[in-house]
Amino acid sequence: MKRMLTALAALAISFGLNDPVHAGQINIGGYSFSDELGGFQLKSVRGQGSRRNPFVIVEELQSPGPVILTIRRLPPPADAESGPHIVPLYGMQISLEKITVNKTGLVWVGFDLELQEKLNVPSPHGDGLSFDQVEKRENSVRANRFAVADRLFEPHDRIHFFKGHVNPDDSAQFTVHITDITPTKVFYLLQEPQFLFAQNQHQLTLAAR
Repeated sequence: MKRMLTALAALAISFGLNDPVHAGQINIGGYSFSDELGGFQLKSVRGQGSRRNPFVIVEELQSPGPVILTIRRLPPPADAESGPHIVPLYGMQISLEKITVNKTGLVWVGFDLELQEKLNVPSPHGDGLSFDQVEKRENSVRANRFAVADRLFEPHDRIHFFKGHVNPDDSAQFTVHITDITPTKVFYLLQEPQFLFAQNQHQLTLAAR
């Protein structure tokens, strides 16, 4: 048992689970983006969130996941000097391009994105929040390192990217369009990489003997 606990601790260190939690928040274009729930670092955000000028989010994932990006809608600025602000028409609509750096030390063979209106509760059909479920425009969902994007609208709003890979210290770019016909002040984007675990499971077994 002691050997098993030691092995698990070593694996946790390799994943960076014992690192201090980094909390960053960036306000731009009428929204706030935060890595406050841990497991990754938000590096930068630019853009205005439109289809022509999407929010470009740069982040580093250290945790095996899942990790959650917190997105808040900010109140309108008091004056025009406060910078650009998106005024929702027909609800909320924002386009995201996520540049996600793999700092987990493992190869990603897939990657999932899931919307949540309530933390840790998958978004159901009736809450209005989705990955552009109504229009489903061509190329509104894509990734440069994965050939297939499978939209799973029921019973939750999830996209499963697969048929590709991302090596450690490399990055992947994901493009999505998010809509909400009944916008809330805060919603969440769960991010969950899929790994090749065979080698690590073999090492863990040997260490536990």
